[in-house]
Amino acid sequence: MALRDIVGKYIPVVKRRPSLTKQQAMAISPVHNTSITWTKIDGGEILLKIPKRSDRLGKIIGRIFRIPDYKEILLDEVGAGVWEMCDGKKSIGQIIDETSKMFKLNKRESEVSVTTYIKMLAERRLVGLLQRGGKLRHERR
Repeated sequence: MALRDIVGKYIPVVKRRPSLTKQQAMAISPVHNTSITWTKIDGGEILLKIPKRSDRLGKIIGRIFRIPDYKEILLDEVGAGVWEMCDGKKSIGQIIDETSKMFKLNKRESEVSVTTYIKMLAERRLVGLLQRGGKLRHERR
């Protein structure tokens, strides 16, 4: 049991994170952030264009530091393959299966790399995680 769970029992301000079983986690479907535009480039790579913040604070910081309108991220062939499968229709388990077939990886290698990659995308808010009831799950730390 994590310290956060123990403290959350006794201090109501600290929220406990619900834990998921492996089966529940594999049933979650990642979906693209709708504010991000992306284009496929030759060689199987994908270029993501992430807009800067458009709220008041974002505009002030953008003027002071002259932040460009978009941040660009280039995904390699493997990352692009996973990105394309994050359409909200395929679960993480299905993405792992297809990735292991596509890139000739064993199941364990594919599971570790895909789950780590999707977690990183979710932490950067490039994808959302859609649970079975159509509920979008946000990861906060």
